This record gives sequence, structure tokens and C-alpha cells, in this order.
Amino acid sequence: MAYHYGSDFRTKKPFSGGGCSLRVNNGCLAVNYGREMYNGHQSNSVWLLDCETLKTKKPNGYSNYNSHSFAQRVIPYEEGFLFMSEGDVYNRAFSMSAIDLDSEAMYEADLFHFWMPKGNSTNMYVVNDNFAHMGDVAALPDGKVSFVATSVKALNKKAKKQNEQLFIQIFDPAQDLSKASSYTTSGTRSGYSGIDGTQKVKDYGVKWLTSYSGSYSIYHPQAVANEKGTTIILYELRKNYRHMGVYAIRVSASGKVISKPKRLSKTALLNPCETPIYTDDGIWWCGNNNTDAQNYLYIYHYKL
Repeated sequence: MAYHYGSDFRTKKPFSGGGCSLRVNNGCLAVNYGREMYNGHQSNSVWLLDCETLKTKKPNGYSNYNSHSFAQRVIPYEEGFLFMSEGDVYNRAFSMSAIDLDSEAMYEADLFHFWMPKGNSTNMYVVNDNFAHMGDVAALPDGKVSFVATSVKALNKKAKKQNEQLFIQIFDPAQDLSKASSYTTSGTRSGYSGIDGTQKVKDYGVKWLTSYSGSYSIYHPQAVANEKGTTIILYELRKNYRHMGVYAIRVSASGKVISKPKRLSKTALLNPCETPIYTDDGIWWCGNNNTDAQNYLYIYHYKL
């Protein structure tokens, strides 16, 4: 990465504890990855590569910067891409950005913020805990997008005692996402975020999908959308750290829950790094059993 960008882009190397997501659209490869910078800090960065010339593309004014980004996603969107990043510093939120490669139209917004205790900006043990985990993002047929992740519900000190629940936001990336009218889903949460815990914030379009007790934990939420605009959400559920299986929830394009949590399999596992693939008759993904001495890759088919 440093070779392609040069030291002026401040990318020293991919971050050892970070992620990487990539997709192809409109003759371009987009890579959203966690990087280590020359100043010693970490963030995400976007690499756009022309598939014919193999030259990098970096439209003027497009940064997609999210500091301490430990999870990244990218999907084809319209004639370009939509990116998601989970940051815990600047900005302390699930942040969205999108770009149209033809018009070079750009959109950026913080969709969902994380609480921060006041006066702890130099304590990385506190800063790195954002009480949330990245899920997945899917493009809907009408130009809207559904975003799925887990988080505690509170944006105050109650966050310390809450366990993470699954939520969805359906929104139009081209609209002003600081307004409730830009979201199909409804629901708000407000409180304090930012690196010093003094930034007053309000999130819109937050629809909570689960309300599990403290003995349950949700892992690796994934999402795909079908031709009707239905978002199919998959996740692993554990009770007292014991694997309970893979569950599914369906949410319509209008934000209505079509089917509540349903267990698809007691033994199947999800791949935390790859989005499943939706076909006409089901959802396909590869999962691996990392509890054995050897990894086993398999494909699981679920007919809708």
C-alpha cells in the first residue's frame, strides 16, 4: 500500500489487527482496509484501483477517514461503492461514506454513535471499548441501504452494564442522515460520544431486533437483500459462551419485521469475514469449524 500511495498518504502497512473488505463495480476494485500510518496511529483507508490500467483512483476531496477503525465493509452501490467503518476515536461511530465513480458525487455521515466516559481520552483501554461490533451492509433495489450491527442500547453510563443487541437502519445515503426523514426505519437514541465524551449526539432510524438477556451473546451478524428489498440477517447466538446455532431474521423494505429470530441450524457457523451470497432459492455461505485441529469449510443452503 505504501508503494502505491507514497509516503504522503501516510500508509505504512496494513494493520495487523485490522480487517479488509473488497468489491468490484463499474470497472473498479475498491478495498476498505485497516492501516498502520507513519505517525504510529491506525485508521481505515480506501484504495480504488482501475481494473484495466491497474492505476489507483483517488477522487479529489474523498477521504473516508475513520480513526481506530477495526472493522470495514464495502459494497457495490449504484455506479460506485458504499463503505462502512467502525471507529472508536475520530469519529466514534459506525461511519458511512459513498461515492459515484461517474459523477464523483460523495456522501458521508456517522450513522450510529458509541458512548464515551468523560475524561478518558488518553486511556486506550477505555477508548477501545465502544460497546458495539460491526455487522454488514446491503444495497436495496430502490437505492436505499440496510445496515446491521450489534450494540448496547444506551449512550450513557448504563452502557457498561448492558449486553449488545442486534439492530438495523435502512436509509438513503444521498439524503441528510442527521434527519429522521432520511431513514425508513424509526427509532432514536441520544447521549454523549466523541473522544472526550462531551459531544452530544442523536441517532435516527435505529430499529432494535433482539432483546436477549445477559447470558446470551450475538456474533458475526451478516446481511443480504433479495429482489423485493427484504433484508435477511444471519447471526450466531451463544448462551453462556456455548454455541446455540445460526439464526435468521427477515426485515421488509419498509422496515417491518417479517419473521422473528428463527434457528436455521444448531451446528452451522458463519464466516465473520465474508458476506453470504443470495441466489433465487436461498442464501449460501462458507463457514469454518475452528474448534477442531483442522478447519472444515462447508456450504450451507437455506431455502427462503
